[in-house]
Order: sequence, then C-alpha cells, then structure tokens
Amino acid sequence: SQKTARPGGNLSYRFLIVMRKYEYRANRKDPISRLAAVWWHLRYKKLSERCGFSIPINCAGPGLCLPHYGTIVISGQARIGENCRLHGSNCIGNSGKALAAPRIGNNVDIGYGAMVIGDVEIADNVVIGANAVVNKSVLIPGSLVAGVPAQRKG
Repeated sequence: SQKTARPGGNLSYRFLIVMRKYEYRANRKDPISRLAAVWWHLRYKKLSERCGFSIPINCAGPGLCLPHYGTIVISGQARIGENCRLHGSNCIGNSGKALAAPRIGNNVDIGYGAMVIGDVEIADNVVIGANAVVNKSVLIPGSLVAGVPAQRKG
C-alpha cells in the first residue's frame, strides 16, 4: 500500500506553518503577541536553517507552496503574490546595482533553479521554466518563459 503525506510530516510544510504563525504574532502590537513572536522567531530560524530557506516574513501572499526543501533565497524587498509555487534552488532578489526587487503576481510557478533578478514585474499565471534567469519584466498573463536570459515561449 502507498503511504500518503501527513500534514506536519513534510519539513517545508512545517516551515510554512511556523512562518505564518510568526508573521501573525510579529504583526500584532499587544505585549502577549510580541512575547509569542520571539518564541515563533526562534522556531522559524531553526527550521529556516534546516530547510535551507531564506524567506523573510511578510513578503509572500497566502498559498505559497514549497514542494521541496533546499536553497531558496528571497529578498526582503521582493513581493510574491498568492498561490505561488517555488520548486527549489531559487533566488528572487535585487540585481546588486539597486535595491529594487521583483514583484511577482498570483499563481506563478517558478521551476527548479530559476532566478528572478532585479526590478522586474511578473504577471499572474506565468510559468518560469527550470534554470531560467528572468531579468526583464513579463507583463503578459499566462506566459511561459525559459532560458538564459529568459524569453517568452509560444
């Protein structure tokens, strides 16, 4: 018989739960929440190191999906929309020349090893292929982009 995945059994799933609880407590101003935020921060840092994630709080919308753990680095200035999927070994950050970071729309699927770099905007429902390097905005919803540098396909 085939085993099914248990909620809480998957390390990246547990990381997302802890991250969201930390966000909730860190965004509240009452003293109890501030104290709880310290505790959640410690759990968040421990799981972050264990999974290889460098994902700051309050940068990703609800429904973020991390199917695999492994190096994922996201800039604190980046904004990621709802229901986005990062497959692993991703970098979403600034270009090194300026602090502006990517703004990613809803339902974006970012393949394994893909990077989104610089002051770019990604429209909704875009699929970014594995190992692609996106350094220009993708403004057409539902596009597929791949390659180095990434170009629209089809």
